[in-house]
Amino acid sequence: MANLTEEDFVNIWASPSDSNDFYNLWHTVADAPHSNPVLQAASSLRKLYPEHSLVFTTLDVIHFPDALFRVLPDAPLVTTTNFALAGRPQGKVTGFLIDRPEFMAASVAWESYDFTVYAFTFPRGLGTMTLFGILHKGSQQPSRKLVLAAGEWSQSTHNEIWVFNQGFWQKDAGLWVDIQKADWNDVILKDEFKTALKKDVYGFFTSEPVYRRYAIPWKRGLIMYGPPGNGKTISIKVIMKTCEALGFAPLYVKSFQSYKGEEGAMLDVFNKARSLSPCVVVLEDLDALINDRNRSFFLNQLDGLQGNDGLLVIGTTNHFERLDPGLSTRPSRFDRKYLFDDPDRDERALYAQYWQDKLADNDEIDYPDALVDEIADQTSQFSFAYLKEVFVSSLVSIAVYEGPEDDKPTFAQMLFQTIKTLRKQLDKMPSVAPPRPAAGYYSEEGLPVSFRLQPPITVGMGLTIDGPALVLDEVAFTVYYPCAGKGKKGVPWLSRPIQSTVAGFGRFAGFSTWLLAPIFYIFGVFLSIPVHPNAPLLRPPENNKQWPVVVFSHGLCGFRTAYSQFCAEIASSGRVVLAVEHRDGTAPATISSSGRTVLYYRQQDVAFPEDRELPGPLPLRTEQLKFRRLEIYRIYEAFYLDLRSWTESSGLPMVRTDEIALTGHSFGGCTVLDILSSPPVDSSQPLPVTHALVLDPWLEPLPTPGPVPIHPPSSLKLLVINSQYFTLWKDHYTRVLALVREWDAGRGKLLTIVGSVHQSFSDFPLLPLVRARSAETIIERIAELSRGFLNDTLDATLQGAPTREYEEKVIGKRPDGRPRRTLVGDVGDVVCT
Repeated sequence: MANLTEEDFVNIWASPSDSNDFYNLWHTVADAPHSNPVLQAASSLRKLYPEHSLVFTTLDVIHFPDALFRVLPDAPLVTTTNFALAGRPQGKVTGFLIDRPEFMAASVAWESYDFTVYAFTFPRGLGTMTLFGILHKGSQQPSRKLVLAAGEWSQSTHNEIWVFNQGFWQKDAGLWVDIQKADWNDVILKDEFKTALKKDVYGFFTSEPVYRRYAIPWKRGLIMYGPPGNGKTISIKVIMKTCEALGFAPLYVKSFQSYKGEEGAMLDVFNKARSLSPCVVVLEDLDALINDRNRSFFLNQLDGLQGNDGLLVIGTTNHFERLDPGLSTRPSRFDRKYLFDDPDRDERALYAQYWQDKLADNDEIDYPDALVDEIADQTSQFSFAYLKEVFVSSLVSIAVYEGPEDDKPTFAQMLFQTIKTLRKQLDKMPSVAPPRPAAGYYSEEGLPVSFRLQPPITVGMGLTIDGPALVLDEVAFTVYYPCAGKGKKGVPWLSRPIQSTVAGFGRFAGFSTWLLAPIFYIFGVFLSIPVHPNAPLLRPPENNKQWPVVVFSHGLCGFRTAYSQFCAEIASSGRVVLAVEHRDGTAPATISSSGRTVLYYRQQDVAFPEDRELPGPLPLRTEQLKFRRLEIYRIYEAFYLDLRSWTESSGLPMVRTDEIALTGHSFGGCTVLDILSSPPVDSSQPLPVTHALVLDPWLEPLPTPGPVPIHPPSSLKLLVINSQYFTLWKDHYTRVLALVREWDAGRGKLLTIVGSVHQSFSDFPLLPLVRARSAETIIERIAELSRGFLNDTLDATLQGAPTREYEEKVIGKRPDGRPRRTLVGDVGDVVCT
């Protein structure tokens, strides 16, 4: 319509005295209170053009690009003129006018045919409808051919993308322009990940003969999931761009909201996809699109009861855990799941190299190779979106700098300042991560999981009045693990029978059972731990991923539930925790399946032959370490052999045993160090330990100098978390510090929690009558640091925690005159050494 002049336009109230006969008739009948516009138009046109055939269509054949048109000079052009916003450059609003014809007549030429076409708009239902009447001197066939050609053109995209939103399909040229900017080179992912994704997408369209040969429906589904800002969107754009270039139409679904209802919208989407097959259907934010109301209908459409040959359906979500299991776990619907997680160090380095290449020709930017590694090290937990902001913000800050040239920061300085700023912002942001799983608790009829050993093994030469003190006839442990958090909750905290447990505590504390029994029976009997007994193991959220294993060793007078808060925290972070019930006389009481009861052993409860050399200055503890070492090896072997109990229906074990973490408190921490500094027991293979988390270790039973690791330091990560009490024990602290520095070639860490005591790592400070807010703060900090260490994100965790340097002060004197010291800081602060 750009060739029209102002004289061609008239306003909507044009006079009926215009010379065009059909316009006069149309104006008259349109004013009638009751009329059928289509019949009236047909009757009028046939009277005025008796030698012409007439075809009505809703397709705009006048503006069909393959046709030429000229507005009839004797017919008015009645339009509604609207304003469209184009932009706001430099604060000034700009836009353009759009004229929508209400009445128009034109001569149209297409191929070798000439037509006269009238377009007129009239009320229809709650809206309006524009109809095009095509007149041709002769038969209808040329007119019908014109409609067919215009229809085929209108249903094809021309530098546009089909977008479904609010119940309608629309062609979006803006989206097409946007995806043209996307390129696989801008998708910074590991090569193997990117290759697998590309093979899944492009391989599908070239594999039709293979699907046919094996009578497999030629359809496929992929899910891209993970926290926002990590490449899902740009990957989708590249896939849409490249598939369109290869001839496979991309269809983008924004919403299933529709005047037809959600089921009607789904039917429209899949019918469109089937008509354009082979094609790609993109469902962004799948968890928001599918709900309880429409799930069943969607699954039926996805299953292809009407045939989905050639459909590649790609869904994206930031919240995989919210998806219905029918979507997330059934392979025939979404066959592959791709996790777009926060980039690891290698991926962050790749991204830094990407920017290094982009800035290579900029003489003002000094970007040495060493800066790549520094950026990768300093940006843990940053998404790709945050990494992009680091570079963009830094470059903009340098570009707009107006201060003295001598004070202008370097590119590296600006980068690290931006990283520091974003780190603070990241720490203050509410977490968008899915809620952590609940903790399950596996036991056998209330008893720990146990495995009998035949024949029993006597360890050491210690004797009690009943015979050898340390006899290993059975290994036992309780399992804390991730679960969905449904069903019964609560497990008794105290081990049964209560009277045996009370007797063991009495031995440990040196109190009469008669004094302890009322306290235990009044308060202890009713204590429970917040776990879900024997709940189903939660399926790992990532396809082909397994839950890692942590083995926990308790301290003196500990037991399988004495560290329930810590174990449950670790389990709910995505790990299977084997909490050992040591049968070596360090628990208050243990009872084997054969009925053998062992109460807590004090040194005086165990005798050693006078004619034999003692195994060390603390002979009982030394032999108990040997017993514990054997227990943990046998527990690992038993759990490995029993993996079928932790296997899903597909046959894939949901628990990973080729890498484990060892952790323990006090004498349990001593046990961890003893295992790692001793050769494997008997003919066992070495334990595949990758992480050693040692909580307030008691080192006295270990030989000095030592312990010395058997594992190469580079293959094992070590973290020691000390209580304030043990850190202020100078001789012991000096030994622990030397051990950490030597053990891990300078890479080990020793942390101290300000305000903590030796028992802070267990449940005891959280019990009624003694519970304090400070105890909750401390156990939360311990769990937070432990999760960070096991997830290999300890540095990032420390950046978000209140840390301080070692500093102590004197707060008084002890009865013997020695100064009473404490650490400077608030409860829960972390001292790094």
